[in-house]
Amino acid sequence: MILLPKEKLCCKVGNSMEEKKKNEGLGFGIALAMVFAIIIAFVVLGSLSDTIKSENETKHELTLIQEGKTVSSVTVINEIIETLKTRQEDNLKKYLANDFKYYDNNNMEHKYVSSFIEDLKLLISTYDLERRGDASSNDWATYRVYWNVVEENKANGIKREERGYCLQTITIMLKKATKQDVITYEIEKIVLKNA
Repeated sequence: MILLPKEKLCCKVGNSMEEKKKNEGLGFGIALAMVFAIIIAFVVLGSLSDTIKSENETKHELTLIQEGKTVSSVTVINEIIETLKTRQEDNLKKYLANDFKYYDNNNMEHKYVSSFIEDLKLLISTYDLERRGDASSNDWATYRVYWNVVEENKANGIKREERGYCLQTITIMLKKATKQDVITYEIEKIVLKNA
């Protein structure tokens, strides 16, 4: 057996400790790089998934448009008004968006259409309908319904925006909705004001 002097033995042990620390640092760096790579992979896969989903939705919309399976906001609002005339809550529910909100005369928010039906006065005269907001938007449509127009006041020149023109105003905000077999509009929000 060959004996090394103490100085050389100490150096050998010292180098081994330094190498061990280098290896530990290198291992930590590799582990950290792997974690970042995994995170980046999830982000890329998530964005690809969203892109593919968006492309599929667009293709589905184009197919429905080509097949003529679209309903205009004018058609939907007229169907809604016919439903309001008869106060049929169940028929109105089929037009509601998942996040439907109703604001009453006191600006209290309600999530149920039954509150709106309770506050809505019976139609005893006529109504006027007016498109509001940006008419060029295909994703949103806002209509104001002047409910129970007072014909005498209308004949006397009272304008729609003036008090006494009607008994209630109903603002209905419609949002475009692509369903399995048709592109239509759903009620996002209703605001009812007593005149």
